[in-house]
Amino acid sequence: MKTKTQTLLAVGLCLLGLAVNAQTTSSNTPPPLATSPAGGLLSVGELVFHDLQSATNIAVAPYLTYGLDNHKVGGGILALYNFNDFIGAGIGADYLGEFSLISGNLQLKLPLRPLAFTGWPWATNLVTTPFAWTGIGTPMSGAGGNNGGISTHIGGGLNVDVAKLWGGEISIGGAIIDRTGAGSYSGKYLNGFLAWRHGF
Repeated sequence: MKTKTQTLLAVGLCLLGLAVNAQTTSSNTPPPLATSPAGGLLSVGELVFHDLQSATNIAVAPYLTYGLDNHKVGGGILALYNFNDFIGAGIGADYLGEFSLISGNLQLKLPLRPLAFTGWPWATNLVTTPFAWTGIGTPMSGAGGNNGGISTHIGGGLNVDVAKLWGGEISIGGAIIDRTGAGSYSGKYLNGFLAWRHGF
C-alpha cells in the first residue's frame, strides 16, 4: 500500500513538473519583491500573475461536482499542460466534504468551430471542444479502507470559449465522470466548470 502511494505521488510530481515548466513567450523581467510583509505578499501575487500571463499551453479549471449515485456535493481544480491542441496532462484535486483526492490526469480534446459555415463573425469564432479524460489518484481522506489506495476516473464533456482574459480564453463547460476505488464516493459525477486557457 505504501509503495502504491509513493508511486502515485511520484507520478503526480512529474505531471506537476510538466505544468510548472510550461513554455514562456515573454522575456520581460518580473517585478521585484517588496521588503514589507504586506508589500511582499502583493509582489508575490504580481509575480505569479506575471508568470501566468507569460506561460503558454496551460489551462486551469475550478469546478463544482455532484454525485449522481451518492448525491455528494463538492468541487475541485484541474491544472493541465497542453502539449498541443489535442493532448494535455496535469494534476487535479477533489474535495467533497470528508473526501479528498489528488490525481494525475490525461486529456484528449478536439477543438471545433461548428458554426463557421454561417460566415457570421461571432459564429465563425465560436470554439467548442469535446474532450475525454482519465486519471489515477489516491484518496487522502473520507474513503474508508480505500484511503491511500488507488482510485481511477474516466469521463468526457464539452466546453465552449466565451471570452478573452489575461491573454487567454475563458470557457464554460460540463462533464460526466465515473470514479472507482473511492469507497462510498465511487460512482458517476456531473461536473460544471469555468476554465482559463493560455496557448493551445
